[in-house]
Amino acid sequence: MQTIDNFNFSGKKAIVRVDFNVPLDKKTFVVTDDTRIRGALPTIQKILKDGGSAILMSHLGRPDGKVQEKYSLKHVVSTVEKVVGTTVKFASDCMGDATKKMAAELKAGEILLLENLRFYEEEEGKPYHLGENATEEEKKEALFDIKELIFKLNRIVQQKDFEAWYSYLSPNFITYYSNPDVLAEISNQPTMRKYNIVLKTLKDYFLYVVYPSRQNDTVDEIEYIGYNKVKVYTIVNNVKLVLYVLEKINGTWMISR
Repeated sequence: MQTIDNFNFSGKKAIVRVDFNVPLDKKTFVVTDDTRIRGALPTIQKILKDGGSAILMSHLGRPDGKVQEKYSLKHVVSTVEKVVGTTVKFASDCMGDATKKMAAELKAGEILLLENLRFYEEEEGKPYHLGENATEEEKKEALFDIKELIFKLNRIVQQKDFEAWYSYLSPNFITYYSNPDVLAEISNQPTMRKYNIVLKTLKDYFLYVVYPSRQNDTVDEIEYIGYNKVKVYTIVNNVKLVLYVLEKINGTWMISR
């Protein structure tokens, strides 16, 4: 079995999720207990000793998906350097072009620490401004955005524009409805069998399932079912019917499941 002990990191960049959620002095932001940092030392040493470089990522505190100075991981850099015994580079973000450039330029034996992952709401597990914690104004705004999206999707479907429709699909939706077993199961449904339709691709699913049934959808209600995820309902004869499951990915609502 492959383990870190028998893996050779020579010439490789290793992304390591560490636990640097350490206590800081409230006034000076100095690390008051470095136990967790020392706990990551064997892994970091192994990577560097092999001739690799380490990209470290961690969260610190609960910043609620917002950049907050007191939760910046820059405060732990000096302590990490002291524990590891070498210079640690710091990226002021955990993503973006500048961070990618720093990671790409990292040389063997070097360490890069990324900024707090929890400065992004996706890392929090459930964004502070969605679901039951959303304000009425935020819910209205989300409903408005979703209604606009469904209007666009209606037109895209009406025009049989598979490429445009595809651009609104989440990765998990694409994976699921590209699965031959899933397509075979749908093909076995009575309506499909009646017209001898056999689905073999995601595009087939669009043409024979989505196109006939998703041209004039209207949104009456949304329900949060997870972080950044909603069920979209239409109401017909006082019965709620699910139109879509949508997921907000990088700030954009996408069709999900």
